[in-house]
Amino acid sequence: MKAAQPFLGFWGHRLNPRFVIWGLKRSRHSHRYIHKGFYETLQRMGYDTYWVDDKLSNQGVIQSGDYVIACNVAAQHLPNISGARYILHNIDPHDVGITSNYIKLQVFTEAAVGESIDSPVIKWDSTTRTLFQPWGISVNRRLWLKDDLNPGKREYWIGAIWNNPERQGNTDEINAYRESLSKLGLLFRRVGGTRSIKLAGISDEKSSYYTSISPIAASIVGKWQKDKSYIPCRAFRNVAFGAVPASNSALSQIFGDSMVFNEQISELVNRMNSMSLKEKRDRNSSALHVLNQHTYEINIQRLMQFF
Repeated sequence: MKAAQPFLGFWGHRLNPRFVIWGLKRSRHSHRYIHKGFYETLQRMGYDTYWVDDKLSNQGVIQSGDYVIACNVAAQHLPNISGARYILHNIDPHDVGITSNYIKLQVFTEAAVGESIDSPVIKWDSTTRTLFQPWGISVNRRLWLKDDLNPGKREYWIGAIWNNPERQGNTDEINAYRESLSKLGLLFRRVGGTRSIKLAGISDEKSSYYTSISPIAASIVGKWQKDKSYIPCRAFRNVAFGAVPASNSALSQIFGDSMVFNEQISELVNRMNSMSLKEKRDRNSSALHVLNQHTYEINIQRLMQFF
């Protein structure tokens, strides 16, 4: 494992700090994927990293100088340890007694404000100490496929199909996607994203394989995500696994001219189905360069800089 580079932080902090991922280690929740990505990436970077559940008995794990990553769905017992540095997602720091040494982390949406950092979809609001950025991609680079495209007749959807009373999910859009695929003789099959699979979910290796043999591999989003300009993790993963960045949401601020966008799912599917293999490879190759700005490694380094 590659050793982390020395970090020159505030006086009294270790030169090579530890990280603690707080919560969701043994809980089934969609945000567990984010914590898992942080944990695995930090280990690859060579940092001493701990992942613990949101329990009183784990409060002693956090030490002065640690970076602590936490989110609102698993922070009931999050302690305020003097000298620790907190990265808080959807948590008001004052609600948990943290008044300094924190950064609020928010995923990029149309509500993001502040100074653009590195990319139009990364912003730093110094007033509220909030960093807005896409979650990006946590997958180990050895699984990035580049131009290895070998589509079949089955379209694999990896992840959740859901909705709620606020209509924030993707059920309607996935039904339209399924119907559009069927008209072209393509079979829609969902893998992963259920409570019946193992806690860690489908492996990156299997996800890579299923995506690489999917003929369309579009990042279909629900109305809420589209209206909010939310950038799904799927968009990054699909490109890493050999697909064209294609979506019913305008993601050109990320992928530029390599993006294929159409709000009409049937037209999007038809456009992708008629695309030549050469064009797919060209678009994927161009989009792969963009991923380098949005890896978890880069996101973590950016978070550390703001402390």
